[in-house]
Amino acid sequence: MKVVSIVYPYGQDEDWEKYGQIEIFRINALQQNLEAGIFHGENKILAGREMAKKCLIYGSGALKRGKTEEGEYYLRLAFYPLFMSLKKARSNGI
Repeated sequence: MKVVSIVYPYGQDEDWEKYGQIEIFRINALQQNLEAGIFHGENKILAGREMAKKCLIYGSGALKRGKTEEGEYYLRLAFYPLFMSLKKARSNGI
């Protein structure tokens, strides 16, 4: 019996074959949107958490596969949303 997926993410398979690691694009998009101030309030917090989670997973996987430099970069980037919120708090005198 052949199992057929009911839900097919449009474009994902084509992008995977073309780029290999599509998660990098998602992380970069979240970072750019956070920097641009697109997210506000709770959405900004949620986007920051999602970016941190994706960076931790991706960075850990890169280290596991021997890609030390790339893994360390994404593990450091996981703390970027926290750094930005602390930087903003300091500029507001908190």
